[in-house]
Amino acid sequence: MNQQKNKVHFRTYDKETSAAFLKTRGKWGELSNMCAGFPISINGLELLGTEALYQSLRFTEHPEIQKLIFEQENLYFSKKCCQPFVEKSRKYWMKERIQFMRWCLQLKIAQHWDVIVPILNESKGMPIVEISKHDDFWGAKLQEDGSLYGMNVLGRLWMEQREIVFNNGFKAFEKILPPDLEGLMILGKPALGCLSKKPREACDQLGFF
Repeated sequence: MNQQKNKVHFRTYDKETSAAFLKTRGKWGELSNMCAGFPISINGLELLGTEALYQSLRFTEHPEIQKLIFEQENLYFSKKCCQPFVEKSRKYWMKERIQFMRWCLQLKIAQHWDVIVPILNESKGMPIVEISKHDDFWGAKLQEDGSLYGMNVLGRLWMEQREIVFNNGFKAFEKILPPDLEGLMILGKPALGCLSKKPREACDQLGFF
């Protein structure tokens, strides 16, 4: 029964007509959480990127694990280093993880508006899809017929935020609040909201829409 219900959330995408990304240095690669060059500032810290923040939110009761994640030299290691500690995840992590990922993307857009918004603008009207070899929850797997099949939750979150950018502009990202969830701590301190300054080119970019 649950398997049938979950299938409803799966989608099939045409790879050729989608903003589909696999490698961070390829087309649309900036939308990957693993892409370097998009540091995230939060709680007085500058993290390597969204992947480091996302992984740390799994361990809000364990600042020592968060510290380990933040100390890694690249985002791939930030993800891999915490795998031995999965049993220490937040109690409701599986239910909360989409909210956390949405927050990470909002911070990335707000703090890198001048780079991310033109990419979202270029993808207008296209499905955004993360191609994954193993994960059909966050991404979609390449099929024998060349299509992509999966839940593609990351891509769908990007499309959700893209619509907010198009409809509301930068004002929707001036103040990014953390999810309203219990015990949301970063290195032992409550996660704070983020105030973003309006980028110099924000008005011009919105004119493209």
